[in-house]
Order: sequence, then C-alpha cells, then structure tokens
Amino acid sequence: MKETILTNVINLVFTIATAILLPMLAAWLRSKTQNENLRSMITDIENTVKTCVDYTEQVVVSSLKDSSGWTDEAKAKVKSDTITAVIDMLLVSTVNTMTANKIDIEEYVSAKIEAYIQQKKAA
Repeated sequence: MKETILTNVINLVFTIATAILLPMLAAWLRSKTQNENLRSMITDIENTVKTCVDYTEQVVVSSLKDSSGWTDEAKAKVKSDTITAVIDMLLVSTVNTMTANKIDIEEYVSAKIEAYIQQKKAA
C-alpha cells in the first residue's frame, strides 16, 4: 500500500516537473540555437570583411594612391566593389540567417566595412 502511494506520488511529481520543465527547456534550446546562429553569422561577416578590406587596401587602394587616382569616384567604386565581394564570399548559412532575421545584408556589411576601416585608422 505504501509502495503504491509512493509510486503514485513520484509519478505525479515527475509528470508535473516534466510539464513545467520541458517547455522551459525547449524555449532555452531554441534561444541557444538562435544565439549560436547569430554568433556564427557575426563571426563570418567580421572575418570576411577583414579579408576583403585588407586585400582591397593592399592591391587596389595602394595602387590608386600611388597613381594619384584616389578620387571620390574611385573611393565610391572601391567601397561598392568591396561590399559586393564580401556578400559574395559569405557562407550560405550566414545569408540565410540574415534573411530569416530580416537584416539588410548590404547595409550591415557596409557598416561593418566602415567600422573596420575606422578601427584600422585608429590603431
């Protein structure tokens, strides 16, 4: 008799705990997955921006500055080309995450490029 009551109490506690904890665990897992996706997206963008900006500075900008071709028009073209290069080099998962979160890819990449250039100038 005592065993039956104890078994029923344990089952009841387990059922209640499962009913409460399972939805909380599922919500936590969803947020954790989303955070991992966003973190991965940010890392991919930062690495790609650094690579493209460094390459552009070494190959394109330095030659334009040496030949006095570093005009406002050239700056705009180089920036546009760099934005395009970064977007083309992003991982598919990054683009999908940005699209799913309604992030304007071109605007975000442009801001990251500007921030990286300013960071390099300050260093």
